[in-house]
Amino acid sequence: MKGLKVHPGGRHMIYPFGMKVAVVHMDTKAHRYLEGHTNVITTVAVSKSGRFVAAGQVNHMGFKAPVFVWDFESGEVKMSHESHKVRVENVAFSSCERYVISLGGKDDANVCVFDIETKDAICGVRSLLIMPQNRLIVGSGEGLVEYVGQKAFKPTNKVEKGTGISNPTTPLFVVLKGVCVGGLVTSMQLMNDRSLIVGTIKCEMFIIDIESFTAHLYLTCHTTAVFAIAFPSDYSDVFATASKNDVRVWSVSKSRELLRISVPNFTCSCLTFTYDGRSIVTGWNDGTVRGFTPQSGKLIYTIEDAHNKGVSALDLTKDGRTLMTGGQGGQIRVWCIRKDVQKLIAVLKEHKGPVSSLQISPNDLEAASASTDGSCIIWDLVKCVRIAIMFSTTLFLCIRFHPSGCQLLTTGTNRQIAYWETFDGALIREIEGSRSAALNTLDISSDGVYVASGGNDQYVKLWLYKEGIPIYIGLGHGAVITAVSISPDGRTIVSASADGAIFIWRSPTDPETKTESKTTVSTPHSQQSKEKLPVSKEKSRTPSRARLAKLKFSDSHSSKCEREEKSYFSTKHTFWKHYFFSSKESVGSKNESDVKKELAKACRGMESVKGKLEKIKAEREAAELASVKNEDSCDEDQGGGGDSKMCGKYSPVSPRLV
Repeated sequence: MKGLKVHPGGRHMIYPFGMKVAVVHMDTKAHRYLEGHTNVITTVAVSKSGRFVAAGQVNHMGFKAPVFVWDFESGEVKMSHESHKVRVENVAFSSCERYVISLGGKDDANVCVFDIETKDAICGVRSLLIMPQNRLIVGSGEGLVEYVGQKAFKPTNKVEKGTGISNPTTPLFVVLKGVCVGGLVTSMQLMNDRSLIVGTIKCEMFIIDIESFTAHLYLTCHTTAVFAIAFPSDYSDVFATASKNDVRVWSVSKSRELLRISVPNFTCSCLTFTYDGRSIVTGWNDGTVRGFTPQSGKLIYTIEDAHNKGVSALDLTKDGRTLMTGGQGGQIRVWCIRKDVQKLIAVLKEHKGPVSSLQISPNDLEAASASTDGSCIIWDLVKCVRIAIMFSTTLFLCIRFHPSGCQLLTTGTNRQIAYWETFDGALIREIEGSRSAALNTLDISSDGVYVASGGNDQYVKLWLYKEGIPIYIGLGHGAVITAVSISPDGRTIVSASADGAIFIWRSPTDPETKTESKTTVSTPHSQQSKEKLPVSKEKSRTPSRARLAKLKFSDSHSSKCEREEKSYFSTKHTFWKHYFFSSKESVGSKNESDVKKELAKACRGMESVKGKLEKIKAEREAAELASVKNEDSCDEDQGGGGDSKMCGKYSPVSPRLV
């Protein structure tokens, strides 16, 4: 029988009895049992004074094997831990009875030391570097990196009576310098004589200056899957990511972490910036919505129990006053957000499965939600009712509005990117987004020209929205892509995967890149045309006076027309702004007559500018027609041969169109 022990008091016998530890009084034969294990006990140990009893067990393959420590007198469990796999081979106590040591079986091969009083693991040396002059650099499991030297020690063979023998585990090193890197040290490597690079279990790399022994964070990423990426409105140098235990804010230009907001033991599944950029609103798997400041990470407000089974999607209106959240239970809830109070407005119960994606339309009047039950719903955000519903034989994973608000894009497990009409929810067309795997996420550029997608095939693809064809494919991810986002200026694409990696891509559609490429191509082309094209023997011809007058008139009218177009669209934007916001604020804040006056004023301004624009266009057409007639008459007067010096062929091109 393995584990048969006699208590140091000499009156009790201790041995394993199935899933219990039996304590038998040797005189009275009285039995009592120490309980807690769930499988057969493999080993038992008793401390030096008999104060504690420890035992380990075996478990099924793939499961942890626990170790229990009991108080011998009371039979209460003092501590337990599950650090070994499948089997605990042996347990023992230290001579001071403060620590318990356990040895794992062949499937584990680890030795664990735990403090009984604090119930914490005592981590030992994880990495070691030998330095010159009998110095060492030691990395520990507690996150300490220490530069140590050897103590002055004079060994002697003489043992004086009564002094005893020194403890052989007493360290013979002294710590010269030290720094904490915040996580278990997994590896260390010297870069040069002055720098040391350290890796931790938290997926972080530190560079330590050996002289000053100060640590600088060099590289970091999430330790688990990234579930969401968000850019602030009209600002492309910063983005935020959501993952387990924290939300992080990153710099695009410097490719480094700016802020970390930690909420231990919970997972952030979705997040978004407010339109003014003053807060980050996040949804968590504990059913809570939390708002933070993006500068300091300070908690602004908390909505407890927003959803029973966790928040899976959310979005905000541009004014930041209406929040829409979706949950794992299938419900969508609309909230009124204020600085001091957050109030529930409506509960929408249409989906039968978890809400996987949610977005509010650009005009803040409608919203669209996607669910894994195979349905997408368009909602009236003002009346909080359903407008249209779309069905498909897929698990919808993402839904996005086109910037115009007229169409919707969806993706799912059927590997298709579907185009939908916002007005009635009709399917327009479907394109194959991947040949082999599901598409998990997509995003549309702010100008509506490009679409970025990512899925289980680990490819980031850039599409043309109208044509529905991929023009670029990004390779590099080593796991399933879980999120992708295009920056507001269209110059950057950020993607994240299930292994915690974040990729920042330079968009091939960057306007600056396009300008450079145009300049680079046009110059050789013009030189080639000058050098290689045959020169005509005919004399070069200059444009006629009528043609020059036409060009001058066309250019002046072009600039004037541009100004009127800008004025027209600016007035039109003002009209729609008055329409949307006045109609929303008319209840309780303004009278209906005041709202009608504002709308009528905006309409009159728009009609006035539109009339001016049409008048200028008509004048331009008449002037062009008159100049053409004058040129024809000039050609007839000069012989009509078309070879004269004054009235040769000339192709006018407006400078703003080049």
